[in-house]
Amino acid sequence: MHKIKNLLLDSLGFLSLEKIYQETIEFNKEEIKIKNQSFSIGKFDNYVLLGIGKAASNQVSLLSKHLHTLKLPQLEGLIITKHGHGEKIPHHRTIEASHPYCDESSLKAGNELISFLQNLSEKTLLIVCLSGGASALVVKPIDGLSLEDKNTIFKKLLKSGLDILSINLLRKELSQIKNGGIPFHTKAQTTITLAISDVPSHDFSMIGSGPTLYQDSDPRALAELIEKYLEGSSKKTVLNYLQSSKRKEVTEQKIIKAKNSHFFVISDFESYAQKLRSALTGEYEVEINTLALNLNEQEGIEHHLDILQKNLKKRKYIYVSGGEIPIKVTGKGLGGRNSHFVCAMGYKLFTENFFSLSSEQLSRISVYSLASDGTDGPTDYAGGWLNNQVIFESALSLKDFLSQNNTLNYLINNNAAFKTGPTGTNIMDIRLICIE
Repeated sequence: MHKIKNLLLDSLGFLSLEKIYQETIEFNKEEIKIKNQSFSIGKFDNYVLLGIGKAASNQVSLLSKHLHTLKLPQLEGLIITKHGHGEKIPHHRTIEASHPYCDESSLKAGNELISFLQNLSEKTLLIVCLSGGASALVVKPIDGLSLEDKNTIFKKLLKSGLDILSINLLRKELSQIKNGGIPFHTKAQTTITLAISDVPSHDFSMIGSGPTLYQDSDPRALAELIEKYLEGSSKKTVLNYLQSSKRKEVTEQKIIKAKNSHFFVISDFESYAQKLRSALTGEYEVEINTLALNLNEQEGIEHHLDILQKNLKKRKYIYVSGGEIPIKVTGKGLGGRNSHFVCAMGYKLFTENFFSLSSEQLSRISVYSLASDGTDGPTDYAGGWLNNQVIFESALSLKDFLSQNNTLNYLINNNAAFKTGPTGTNIMDIRLICIE
């Protein structure tokens, strides 16, 4: 069990941005080449780096070392990241803001970002380092909607168990920054985005709610979300905005600006999973769901139980999945998606003995879940693991901790929590089900 736990933690090394930059980006004095697409620097007067997300500091720090080879002046850049994830980087100003819930620091970051963008000239090459968390870190609600209104809406959404795709769809409509807002607010004619994907699909406009990537919204899906989750004056404000001439004008400008906005995903779950497969193959039969899961809590648990049941007779087997399985929060305990998943699976498998297995069969199964950015929900832990021995030897009631949404404290008290600290990347959650 400890071998798999250590291997999972060590596998975060596969996400090393230094290696990824070397594999995907080429720099010389005359051009930048990203995934076989070249950008001549001759038409630019200068360049600037903008980092937004939980991995922003690491992205900008490593990229800026490579960009020194360019024959272009560098303007002072801006980094917006989560509290505790910032670092001092020459030629850059860092703003730390709140995540996963927005506060005044997020609003300040949004205003600072718009001011930063408006000061760029047409011939500035804007390079954006984007990663998950940007949706909460940088906030500028549409006119008529206060920060308090926005927080009320999204706290309700996050606690509802609603999937991340639906949450982001609404996020994009209520913001002046998301859904192509960065190119919209600047005179800079060319934007290059280097993104670390944490979304459970190939719809990359969902990364950070798409601040550099505009996409039309589905009006029907929007209407359903607004009707179900918004109320009072907020609902009226949003509906009025959606039907306004201002929104139409903004949309038209975003479509025009999108023509010179270039988007590259440099790291995601699929590329990570293939490297993990190589590390495990030979000793284990490995099955990887490369299409990251977009399931609610019950569906997520049932999916993994079903996979396990089909493979119980195998000698050595590992199932790997990614994506975010949201949880419906009813208690006031401490924990996030990963700690909850591990405890919910552990309860079904080992406490309830869902498959009526013998002690020997139960001893061969273990469950792991890890937030790749090192922060599982509103905590500074990354997740954890469980097997039958941990639960059997514990003096604590797993059922009670689950009912209170206090799963992280259960794992901590049983020495089964992961604490990695900020990892400098963010490709979504990683889950392993292991049979040995």
